[in-house]
Amino acid sequence: MKLKVVLVLSLSFILSACSQKGPICSDNWRVTGYYTPIEGDYKSPDFYAVSVNKAGRISFNRAFVKDVMLEGWGKTRFGWYLGYYNNQWYRSDDPLNSKGTPLTIGTIATDAGLVEPNSVVNIPEVEKILKVPQFVAQDVGQAIKNKKIDVYTGEGKQAKELTLRITGNHSICIRTQNNVSVKEISR
Repeated sequence: MKLKVVLVLSLSFILSACSQKGPICSDNWRVTGYYTPIEGDYKSPDFYAVSVNKAGRISFNRAFVKDVMLEGWGKTRFGWYLGYYNNQWYRSDDPLNSKGTPLTIGTIATDAGLVEPNSVVNIPEVEKILKVPQFVAQDVGQAIKNKKIDVYTGEGKQAKELTLRITGNHSICIRTQNNVSVKEISR
């Protein structure tokens, strides 16, 4: 009887160990960056008025508005953030991801059909540049499809420069939140 219990426990341990999956690594991922522009960095006197949801019509630097439309959020001269999504302008205390939580350096946008949300992703070359130990898949975007990752680099001119430095094809390793394998990543 004692031998049976030991065998059953040993078999359970072996099966449990075999079901654990390590990170899945893959080459040739297109990595780009996104950032939060700061209105004070724009010196042009050309302004453009937009209707901000629950805040009314407000004028901002035209080039800043254009960049906010591209990047998603921008820090205004008033200290709050202007966001653009679903063809509307919004006000927030923080730049937000697609789920409505504040963006932080280390957040990445991925194809949720390919990389499970909240998966930890290592991009060694980019980690060195941004000085972060890993990235977390906490955002999505309309242009983020297949083997593409968009890395949030922070606010202002320096963050914009970082987006250019990290852009390229990179090798990545993915560890999902539930430690299960990701969908086929050879697309």
